[in-house]
Amino acid sequence: MIVTNYEELKAAFELVEKEKDKNLKGYAFDSLVFRYQLARKEQAILDTEKIAYKKNISKIEARRIAEDRAERDIMRFIQILDEIIGEHN
Repeated sequence: MIVTNYEELKAAFELVEKEKDKNLKGYAFDSLVFRYQLARKEQAILDTEKIAYKKNISKIEARRIAEDRAERDIMRFIQILDEIIGEHN
């Protein structure tokens, strides 16, 4: 791209900054989602015992319930984070 005047230079700079910002937001989004998924899945494992005891069901069924809840929470977290961060790569 050959820049011939100040306005073109300014526009080119803004484009680069916008792209850099989108990349940074994308990195933050991916990192936060990954870390939340790990934490929530670990919590589901811990919740299995409590669910099995409270509902008087097998650990297998309790694990399924805990994982379903974790998946629901993860999807909602992603929706909220996507709305907050806005456009990202």
